[in-house]
Amino acid sequence: MKTSRFYFLYFCLTFFVCTSIAQEKHEHPDHPKGNSATIYKALPFYNEACELYEKGHVSAAKKSLHEAIATSFALTEAHLFLGEIYYKENVKDSALYFLKSGIDFAIEQQPHFYFHLFELALDLGQYDILKQNLKYFKKSYGNQGVDSPYEEGYEYNRSDLEYYEECIDLIYDYKSWTPKLNAIYQYPNDFAQLCKAGNNLYVIKNNSIFVAKSENKKFRKLKGISDKVESFYVTEDQKDIVLALKKDEGSYLFKAKLKGRKAANVMQYEKLNVGNWQGTPFLISDKSRLYFSSNVNGNKDIFVVPLDESLMISGEIKPLSRINTTGDEQGLFIDEVSKQIYYSSTGLPGFGGSDIFICKDFEVENGSWFPINPRNFGASINTHHDEVSTFQIGNKIYFCRNSNNGLVWFRGDLNLIKEFNYDITAPKIQETNN
Repeated sequence: MKTSRFYFLYFCLTFFVCTSIAQEKHEHPDHPKGNSATIYKALPFYNEACELYEKGHVSAAKKSLHEAIATSFALTEAHLFLGEIYYKENVKDSALYFLKSGIDFAIEQQPHFYFHLFELALDLGQYDILKQNLKYFKKSYGNQGVDSPYEEGYEYNRSDLEYYEECIDLIYDYKSWTPKLNAIYQYPNDFAQLCKAGNNLYVIKNNSIFVAKSENKKFRKLKGISDKVESFYVTEDQKDIVLALKKDEGSYLFKAKLKGRKAANVMQYEKLNVGNWQGTPFLISDKSRLYFSSNVNGNKDIFVVPLDESLMISGEIKPLSRINTTGDEQGLFIDEVSKQIYYSSTGLPGFGGSDIFICKDFEVENGSWFPINPRNFGASINTHHDEVSTFQIGNKIYFCRNSNNGLVWFRGDLNLIKEFNYDITAPKIQETNN
């Protein structure tokens, strides 16, 4: 009799626990933003990610979480879960991005999310993010005891908070932090753009294109272009050039043939020029795909379009939706040898202004490369100024910075440029009569 009663109680308890788990698993979360319809549609992806992660399928779990966020950007749990996965994988910039976006939706989060964010923000130089979230954290946990941990299972306590507060106080005592770059060659300040094709170097100077047979040779003006040049790209065989020319207070894409130091058959693209600004064109090596940036959506996004042998449009224009943000994206360059993609963005966590990002992952759809998983190139290049364009040739990287001194182009050894330290300039103390 006792045995039967035991099994009956065991069955009831097991049923209750399983039912509770199932309800919790599929419970509709309470979010401060986003309508319930989109969040409900995203929940199956989130639940799927939980199951996959428990089984050790981390890559598949991340993919499901990306799908959940794409379905409903307001699904806070998906952002935080994905941020924690990237944190454990030491993918710092992605971890910072998703932890920050999760906390932005609802600041009432568990303390360890905040401390992971503090650590990443300090490490990556995202001081404004660190400062802002310290304020959020203190709003929720500022009155908690000094010695006891903020959260069970995580030994973060008041002294950890004070450490990050002291770091912020120190950082904001300095006017600027500028990386000291190794093996860097600086080009003249009047070069607005660089493009290397074959042994020739092409530059924009005074809104015109000039070409030299090497960096130390005399630059001569490229003839046949009457309008001001915004940006351009020369193919490796130096037979074709794609131009962004300034017209009617806008910038529009053209194509032309190159014949020595002269551009011929300059023709405007029609279907590409749908915004009032198009620029930073890039052609892959076989000339079958053209990448460019356009403000057709208000901000600058990057698009790709297939071309035929005459560089005419031969298919649908598609946005690079996995890297485009509400900020500005431009200056895409694909290194087909190393299979790395570079571009600049203002819409992802960075060091201030526009930063250079690198994508080592991409998807190929009908011959077009679609970059995914962008990562900030880091403090070896990016600063609080605007880094707006880059390209790589072999182990050399070329990049442009727009600072108080205007546009400046640099060239450095890719293997050395990642080894960096900082020049720290203390602010001048103003004298007063008091």
